[in-house]
Amino acid sequence: MDIGSGAGANNILIARFSTTSRLATTVFSTAGGSYTLLGPSGSFVPGVWAHVSLTIGRSGATLRLNDVAIASKLGNNLMPRVLDRSRFLVGKSWWTVDAMYLGYMRDLRVYVVDLSDAQLTTIYDGSRSGGPGGELGVCFDTPPAPPPSPP
Repeated sequence: MDIGSGAGANNILIARFSTTSRLATTVFSTAGGSYTLLGPSGSFVPGVWAHVSLTIGRSGATLRLNDVAIASKLGNNLMPRVLDRSRFLVGKSWWTVDAMYLGYMRDLRVYVVDLSDAQLTTIYDGSRSGGPGGELGVCFDTPPAPPPSPP
């Protein structure tokens, strides 16, 4: 997902990091400049459903995978600047070297408030039980298969 106005132009990006199995998010145009949160190797397993969330609040930013924090940064200059981001891309980014997303997405939610850990857990638990949720199905570099039922 890339919300911005072009490559490096006020983006909020959640994507696969290069050609690796690492999940990453980069936020451009904050009061403190730009920053990247990078998940560990193997953040995504091809063909396995995953729940991904990013929260950016007044005291920091956290990237979560399956309701577990995998990368975070503390600081009070991490909020994206309030401005018009004219383009919202799902499944690709503004960088031409990035491959298209290959897989399934069940839900995509964008909130204008910083959700609490309890709220994120409720969304994650709902997605696992077939209720309202925000799962991403990831199937990098392999042909898409029908999505499995959530556990």
